[in-house]
Amino acid sequence: MPDAISLFSFIIQFGYNAATLMFIGMLAICATGVKRTLGISASGVLSIMVLCFYATRLLLANAKLGGTMVAAVNSDTFPWIWRTYNVQAYAVIVGCLSALIGALNQQRLAMLAAALILSAGFGLAGHTQGLESPGVMPWLVGFHVLVAGFWFAAPVALWPATAIDDKELVGRLEAFSRIAQFAIPALFALGLVLAWRLAGGWEGLTGSAYGRLLLGKLAAASIALALGAFNKFSVTKRIKFEQEAGRRALRFTLSAEFALFLFAVGSIAYATTIAGPKA
Repeated sequence: MPDAISLFSFIIQFGYNAATLMFIGMLAICATGVKRTLGISASGVLSIMVLCFYATRLLLANAKLGGTMVAAVNSDTFPWIWRTYNVQAYAVIVGCLSALIGALNQQRLAMLAAALILSAGFGLAGHTQGLESPGVMPWLVGFHVLVAGFWFAAPVALWPATAIDDKELVGRLEAFSRIAQFAIPALFALGLVLAWRLAGGWEGLTGSAYGRLLLGKLAAASIALALGAFNKFSVTKRIKFEQEAGRRALRFTLSAEFALFLFAVGSIAYATTIAGPKA
């Protein structure tokens, strides 16, 4: 049974992962032209969420170091936490500022830079930094997160709202598919490599709670991939000829995909806060 600090850490980590992935994904989707604009209000709300979740993560790390929730605000131990996380913290801050600038001016380059910086931040602290020889693993984590965010935000960007006409909707679906057909296989390959490396091989993947959580994440992503393929080869064509039926099918598959994404994000949050690798 996890203690209160670990349980709260899981909740905050889940919130941080979900909010940051959504932010990265919306930035990447707009930067690549799948969706035309990212509103300043949406960018502002996501920036606030990401920064608040991240600040709370730092306080919880301080609480873990001190062993009690009260220790979260202990100024004597916080410098140790800051030394570990300061580079990542700067990446989060700069990434959010770049996103706000990009959304304010509708500059795709600034949006792409923000997505890259926020994605890279995931590799600047965490389990890959704890490897004996991290090598390129932290950078692979960053690319993995970038593609994962692009996919995670798809149900929002591709949702068949009544305000979006069929031509615009089909255009978004086709533009997303053109990128996804190359990016998603890379995501899976990197996911397998990272899981293998972090869990310590096949024995670690199958013989530990940490490894099984990573495998669970990959299984959920595999099902989501099948739904994505169904959207590409069936639903998109259906929208062209049977608009209402096609939109209903798209709503169902996107809802199912998002539920699977949340499960995957929850698995990672649990693995990084409660289960943890063997070493």
